Amino acid sequence: MNRKIKKLSKNPIRKTQKNQTFEDAFNKKLQSLRDKIDSADRSMIQALARRSAIVEKIGLLKKSYGEPFHQKSRWNQLRRERAKFAAELGVDRQLILAIFECIQEESISRQSRAKFKGLKK
Repeated sequence: MNRKIKKLSKNPIRKTQKNQTFEDAFNKKLQSLRDKIDSADRSMIQALARRSAIVEKIGLLKKSYGEPFHQKSRWNQLRRERAKFAAELGVDRQLILAIFECIQEESISRQSRAKFKGLKK
């Protein structure tokens, strides 16, 4: 019985060291993965900034030719192509369509603002 008490008293120390080592390894791996997410997020934001600059140029071009900002055929094409590409990469189709709905709203708004750039009040 005395041996069992000694064994039990030794195990918590070892377990604590093992748990700490496990926790340290877990935290290190978790932080590494979070750093990768942060990098991917920054890349997405940079891509959206580049896209926004292009959208503004498109708005100015449409303005100069008197074209409407929202062109349904282009929007439908974009939705089909982005949903297909998402599926090829294993990304949820509905998620991509929802994201591009937000992007489209912002694009129309940005093009509309571009229309009034340079106009005097």
